Amino acid sequence: MPSNPGIALWLFHLRVGARLALRSSALLFSALLAAVMFDMYPAAVVQGLALGLFGARPDAGEQMMVACLALLLALWAAPRVTEGLRGWIRHLPASRATMRRAVAAALVVVEAPLALSLALLAGVARARAAAAVGATLAVWAVVLVAAACIAVPLREAGPRRRFRPAGELLALRIAWRALGRRLAGAYAAGLLPLGATALFLANNDLPRSLAAASVRLGATLSLSFFLSVAAAHLAARRPPWPWARSLPRSSARRIGTDAILLALHALPLALLACFFDARAAAAAVAALPLLVLRAAAHMRALGERRTGSAAFSLEGFALAASIALVPRLALAAAAAGAYPAFLAARDAERGQKVSRWREL
Repeated sequence: MPSNPGIALWLFHLRVGARLALRSSALLFSALLAAVMFDMYPAAVVQGLALGLFGARPDAGEQMMVACLALLLALWAAPRVTEGLRGWIRHLPASRATMRRAVAAALVVVEAPLALSLALLAGVARARAAAAVGATLAVWAVVLVAAACIAVPLREAGPRRRFRPAGELLALRIAWRALGRRLAGAYAAGLLPLGATALFLANNDLPRSLAAASVRLGATLSLSFFLSVAAAHLAARRPPWPWARSLPRSSARRIGTDAILLALHALPLALLACFFDARAAAAAVAALPLLVLRAAAHMRALGERRTGSAAFSLEGFALAASIALVPRLALAAAAAGAYPAFLAARDAERGQKVSRWREL
């Protein structure tokens, strides 16, 4: 082991570059071999590539392709070479410029398989065309070194600072992850009324008023079914724990977070209902605030009920029938009942027993 820390630093980076070169060489040579062997005339492919790079009339397209490949190799290896520059290696008595030069040398080593390929192609070009390839090889060496220098990052690599949500965003993220793939079942339940509505409209010649009433009924039932299943899953996977009352978040904010999450996930069903009749579907969308607040309130009581979400489903049926038959009166009642529903949900949140034991 060399006693000079500068030499040790260079050897360390060169070994890293050699390991990365071994990793890249398998893919590089495999790709070149496949491109040659899959052609009807493999020898002609190799000769054409050699003359295009080292012949008297080089091909600018092939030269650009090889230069881009050199840069891509260096860019691929740069994060791996510089991964530990913020660790123990900073304690070595070496300047930042020395470290950057060592990184550039490692990236040049990574390009060694490409340099070997170019040397072999230069030999083929010299044998076929008796061309002087020494100057062209020197130019390619400069290109490889330049690609390595370009790929050296301006800053040392280190752990990236990830976005960490806080406050309401954190609560929404927790609830969203709790639902996860279970949303598929909720959407399937919500699509049943819409599918029935589509079949009803397609198989019957209805007047416009009756068709609009059917869309209002189907859209409201779709939202109700979805919210019933989604709220049940959310209550099971992320229950409204009583200890959350000790956190600096009010009960109104906790209710609002659940209501916003459920409403955002229910919007695709409402948009889908607009394809039948946008004006009729708007009536169901207007009832969405009341539905999500009632769903948030029922979540707080699911653990104490043996009927599960049946009570919320009955409310959804009643609201859907009212909106379908007397839309203006029902929508006025829904708008007037949104704030009382919010107060009821907040009281249900506040009324939880802090000392109650819940199974996970």
